[in-house]
Amino acid sequence: MSKLVSVIMTVYNENEELVTKSLNSIINQTYKNIEIIIVLDNPDNKDIKHLLIRYSELHENIKLIFNEKNLGVASSLNRAFNIASGEYIARMDSDDISKNNRIEKQVTVLDTYKEYDLVSSNCWKIDEKDNIVGEVNVNVSNEKIKKLLLISNFLIHPSWLLRRDLFIELNGYRNFECSQDYDFLLRMITKGKKIFLLDEKLVEYRVRENSISTSRAFKQYLIARYIKSLYYERKRNNGKDSFSIENLNNYFKINKLIIDEMKFNKSKTIVDLVKSEKTIIKKAIMSFYAISYSKFSRHMIGSKIQFNVNKIM
Repeated sequence: MSKLVSVIMTVYNENEELVTKSLNSIINQTYKNIEIIIVLDNPDNKDIKHLLIRYSELHENIKLIFNEKNLGVASSLNRAFNIASGEYIARMDSDDISKNNRIEKQVTVLDTYKEYDLVSSNCWKIDEKDNIVGEVNVNVSNEKIKKLLLISNFLIHPSWLLRRDLFIELNGYRNFECSQDYDFLLRMITKGKKIFLLDEKLVEYRVRENSISTSRAFKQYLIARYIKSLYYERKRNNGKDSFSIENLNNYFKINKLIIDEMKFNKSKTIVDLVKSEKTIIKKAIMSFYAISYSKFSRHMIGSKIQFNVNKIM
């Protein structure tokens, strides 16, 4: 008998059309032994609440949780897991689209390769009108994945399928307002867990203008750096780190969250222009300007170069 897969998802302010596309992509999977657990993390979003109730009435494998107040993604996903019954846990975001054979292919990987604990995939990046605007296309081994994750989180969260026991061992997500998936992955590799990256684009990953990654990029940048520092702390201290919300807030203060934010955003704009420049000479000139502009742009350019070099070595 096929193993039950619990797909866990949170919804906050996504519009009905995007949520409908996302839900349909999971409902119409070729792999049928699936339950879908959806947490509405915005009690005021009545339209989405009614949409989810309609879906649950039509599909008995959909379970709903309505938070009484906004808890954030990490806590909401943990609530979803607490009522999940699946031997495998799949992640899905409420505005992304899974290819109809995604779950089937990923279950096959974990069924076949017992030494792996999590399987992810590459993806297309799409805008709010479903136009393809980019891609994530990396084909590397587990050992290379571990090295690359210390430079950048390139594994797409809504493409994950993982073993239930892994989620339990890590005690789920920790309470970061963003990048909780990055913290999960680095805690995984601290424990020597293995990651399989499918060299197929099984997810269409939506890039929205008002997403956390664009509107709060500086805070996300600092949280990611804090998460890396926790990884190295665990390496020194037999797997233990000093994570707490208080320590995270102190990290923000030390790194001058408000003062440096404008400079970071300008740096990010410059680096994005470097990436989009097609002419080699202009790209070189822009790169030199970016490197000289700020510590942030130097770090972004350096990380990109380091990632690409390590990917092919």
